[in-house]
Amino acid sequence: MSAGLWFAVVVAVAVVAFALYMTNLFGPRVVRRRVHCPEKDLPADITIEQKEGSFAALEKPDVVSCTLLPGTVDCDRACLNH
Repeated sequence: MSAGLWFAVVVAVAVVAFALYMTNLFGPRVVRRRVHCPEKDLPADITIEQKEGSFAALEKPDVVSCTLLPGTVDCDRACLNH
């Protein structure tokens, strides 16, 4: 194989790897964050779920779990505003 063909293959693999990385970085996913709860004035570990609303558009993230609230999250989710 010639050097030009090897270079083209390496560039193609790099482009595909970068596209997969960016999709995972900005796509729908579950994220764990450490935030400050303004209601209880304490730090909290929360799990946020981002869903895809329509093609290439994310819905507003929702808090799935919080270390300050056992069970379901029934607060006004003010920690997402910061």
